[in-house]
Amino acid sequence: MKDHSQHYADSWTLPWQTMEVMLSGKSAIDLDQLSIHNTSDAEEFMLAYGFDIQDKKDLKFLGGVYIQSIHFIQQHLIPKEWQKGLIPPQHVLDCKDMRQLLIWASDFSKENNQTQKWACAIIRVIHTFSHVVGVTRFMDQNKALEQMQSRVSKYIFTNKSGSLCFGEKSDFIEIEEFQWKPPKSLASMVLKLLHKKANVAETIYDLLGFRIVTKTIEDMAQVLKKLSQYHMISFPNCNPNRSRNSVMDIERFKMSLESLLEESRQNDLSSDDFHKKLSNIALTLDEGMRSVNPHSSNSYKSIQLTCRQLVTSQNKRLEWIEKLENFKLNQVDKASDQSQAETQKIIDYVLDWPELTDYRELKVFFPFEIQILHNNAYQEAISGKASHYRYKQSQVKAARKRVLGALIRESKK
Repeated sequence: MKDHSQHYADSWTLPWQTMEVMLSGKSAIDLDQLSIHNTSDAEEFMLAYGFDIQDKKDLKFLGGVYIQSIHFIQQHLIPKEWQKGLIPPQHVLDCKDMRQLLIWASDFSKENNQTQKWACAIIRVIHTFSHVVGVTRFMDQNKALEQMQSRVSKYIFTNKSGSLCFGEKSDFIEIEEFQWKPPKSLASMVLKLLHKKANVAETIYDLLGFRIVTKTIEDMAQVLKKLSQYHMISFPNCNPNRSRNSVMDIERFKMSLESLLEESRQNDLSSDDFHKKLSNIALTLDEGMRSVNPHSSNSYKSIQLTCRQLVTSQNKRLEWIEKLENFKLNQVDKASDQSQAETQKIIDYVLDWPELTDYRELKVFFPFEIQILHNNAYQEAISGKASHYRYKQSQVKAARKRVLGALIRESKK
């Protein structure tokens, strides 16, 4: 008879790390080991993840992502260390079987120490690449940018004095800069996710966007007003969990501005006096306000909004229907040709098929980010402590530690 204690031990040996991922908000890429010990387990794990080892397309995709992941580690995370010899063992570099990589990541034997750590590091990056590639494949960024620009660009113009303006020509403010955000590269998206706790591609909200640099702090409030007033954004489609404000205490600003407006009504303040008092109020707006991004300097003072725009685009999977329509249009009429008539009949049947025609056009809410800075903060951002270079370096440092922490520590001993 089997010993009861052994039975309990077998039944209640729980996968604690896996349970942390499922219940405690821990990211899968923060695990330092897997529990996959044979090719059968590896296949089942991969199938549940979404990849079929028997499918040639999946194998091709995984092979490409594996190469990209090695290259990313070399070029973006440890370029100097790689040159000095901190590289995976040759059998890991040459690995063609993702099942083997999972098995290596689960083998904690002493002789497998380096292989296990490198396998885990590479799997972390493969996981991130897989999510990014999978999501961006179905996003028409160019179409989204085109439709976004059509809503915003008409409110950016240069007046007769040569100043850049924002708003209607009868209702505008002068601004310092307007910049469309350049599209993110694949490597940039992966780096961004590798330092995020959630580490899923759906959390990339700033693939597209724009930046407005105002002359003064108080003008930032005018920018917000005009964005909504002229329907450049739909405020119900703003993501409240993604609003970032390190510039103004809204309640304090509201009370101070209302007091100033009342003073203006009572004392008939001149334009110069009103704006001088408004500027004095604005100078204290950011007291106590701090950046919520751990990779941004506290001197980076900005307002950031994450909005969504309903983008209409053609379903790329059904582009062949357009080719079929063109084929029909360009056919020479050969009514006497029976095969031609049959071909036309089949084409008409396909083109009238509702299940296809109903999904030729896609409507998807596409996220984009708006940054609003006043000029002093912008100058600090491009050259001072809050520079983008420093921000990127902070991201790289966090990603290095997360992906390769154990290997880097061992290399310094």
